[in-house]
Amino acid sequence: MKNNLIIILSHCDTDHKTKVLQDNIIELKSKGLDILLVSHLPVPSTIQSQVEYVIYDKSNPIIVFPYRGMVFWKTLRFDSKKLYLQNITKDYGWTAFNQILLGGNLGLSLDYGFYSFINYDVVLTKDIIGELVSPSAFLTTKVKDDREKNGYRYPSFMLNILSKDNLKKLLPVINKKYYMSDAHPWLEGGKFGDAEAYFSHLISLFEYTTYPEPVVDQIAFDNVPNLFNYSKHQEFKLFFQNEETHRRISSNSWVPRVVIYDNSTTELNLIVNDIDTEILGGANVVLDMPKVNKIGYKFKGEFVDLTKKYKDSVFSIINYKE
Repeated sequence: MKNNLIIILSHCDTDHKTKVLQDNIIELKSKGLDILLVSHLPVPSTIQSQVEYVIYDKSNPIIVFPYRGMVFWKTLRFDSKKLYLQNITKDYGWTAFNQILLGGNLGLSLDYGFYSFINYDVVLTKDIIGELVSPSAFLTTKVKDDREKNGYRYPSFMLNILSKDNLKKLLPVINKKYYMSDAHPWLEGGKFGDAEAYFSHLISLFEYTTYPEPVVDQIAFDNVPNLFNYSKHQEFKLFFQNEETHRRISSNSWVPRVVIYDNSTTELNLIVNDIDTEILGGANVVLDMPKVNKIGYKFKGEFVDLTKKYKDSVFSIINYKE
């Protein structure tokens, strides 16, 4: 029986991500480790030839609200007005479990004693390589995150090592319906706020150890600023609430609204239907709107049409707060 199969979870949709993946493969192969690569995107043949096994699954099972969603929020203050902005994005958490199931089930059919699930962009330090060469029965990790008070999130998908016996026990209890089982998973107090919370529940069924230092990822997923800004210009930000915002979202008003903030220009006009409103003196404004048929802005004489973006934005709210 071979020692340890490295199962890489990946979704490399840019050349930079592909380069990070390839560099990690080269590092792992230099230590004599076998690799199973799982991807929801086609993998270049140059990478396929460097690993022992490849699973390509184009399904990429993303969950959308109201079944599950990732909630982001932002607060703004304009003079005496306090605004609460919220947006809900697609939930990508199940894609990680999907890849674990795909890679794990194939792995169990192969002759290995241990299985190490790593994210494609994990920083492979000397100590982490040591864990892969001499694997534990069940090792979990923290991932570095400076946004958290303690500097990390736990548990993480960056690196997890399981013996064959533990993997056989884990895979059958990973259940999509249970992951989605709460009627209100996007609210505080929901059963599983995110994929890591569900993974924490799963590993609580086992005896495990935790790698002492937070591991580091090389590719940061941080699209939060763009979730609250539909402007194409750096001189100001613009966000809106659609009159068709999903009614299962908690809101104190369904009036269509637009907010313009971080505004440093005097050359901006807001266009709603046939109404042209000049935004004076670099002002930050929040406006209630009528039913919107057309929306956009004119900046330095150029019109930017945001109607499609507005119609698609049915998970965003703008609320006044006391």
